[in-house]
Amino acid sequence: MALSLASFRTRFGEFSSVSDALVTARLAEAEVDLDTETFGALFDEAHGFLTAHLLTLSGYGSNAVNKDGTTSYGARIIALRERMGGSIGLVL
Repeated sequence: MALSLASFRTRFGEFSSVSDALVTARLAEAEVDLDTETFGALFDEAHGFLTAHLLTLSGYGSNAVNKDGTTSYGARIIALRERMGGSIGLVL
């Protein structure tokens, strides 16, 4: 199941100034990059964090990119992946 724009906006209010079109595009990009089998029931949560990560790397939101190119959103995706015992082929 994919995370909706409305659900993303509710969970990640720090991106309220980002256009619906851009958030929708990043939601679509993130959905393709994630494996439903890896995240199972936590797929929507991972989907939201990856979308937030992508938006942050694009210069949006209040969550600064760390010196090594990571974000706290990316760290949450990694933690979810480890919790589910899987791996993802992404460079966060």
